[in-house]
Amino acid sequence: MKKYIIIGLIVVLGAAFLVGPLLKGGSTPEDTEEIAPALFTFKDNLATRWNEVIPLTIEVNSQEIDKLELIYNDSVFKTWSNPSGKLSYSFNAGFFGLGTRSLVLMSTLKDGTTFMDNRMVRILSDVKPEIWIAEIVNSHPHLQTSFTQGLEFNEGALYEGTGQKGMSFIAEVDLTSGKIKKEMGLNGNYFGEGITILGDKLFQITWQEQTCFVYNKKDFQLIKDVKYTGEG
Repeated sequence: MKKYIIIGLIVVLGAAFLVGPLLKGGSTPEDTEEIAPALFTFKDNLATRWNEVIPLTIEVNSQEIDKLELIYNDSVFKTWSNPSGKLSYSFNAGFFGLGTRSLVLMSTLKDGTTFMDNRMVRILSDVKPEIWIAEIVNSHPHLQTSFTQGLEFNEGALYEGTGQKGMSFIAEVDLTSGKIKKEMGLNGNYFGEGITILGDKLFQITWQEQTCFVYNKKDFQLIKDVKYTGEG
């Protein structure tokens, strides 16, 4: 008998939890949105193109609004005082350039309380992209033993920087044959990374040694080394 009493109590409690909120008339998200002081009349986020004007409509649901602001990307674009009824605004989303930004409708009531309705706006480029196709016009030999980390053309010559500890070097390479014309090796404790040329100097960074080597481009003589933080 006790078993049936316990089961009955469980059923009654479960029903109370389910039916109770319904009897109290609990509000749904839709109900809350309906009584907001002011709302955008569209529910979805927006997508537009650069300099395209979007007509926005706003529904004012309360006479207690002292100030209504349209805020885009943290900047106030429009302010209404004591608004009522349905409002319209021609919105140009391209003011801050391309990308995705926030659009906020902020209601400030006479008692100082604020409410917000938020959307996101994505601005796309109005430039139609051209389709380019890469074509191989030539190929050149290359030493398979070179663990290439950097390549740069400069004044008609090809320069290369390689990696691997004990095998890292910089070199000027003959483009036609792939043979090395001149080179300078790194100490075996360094793993060479990318290279670049600025003026008459060649710069070579390293992988984990946080060191940049600066060479004379003409003869690869080391000028100095510079320390930095991070991996190459």
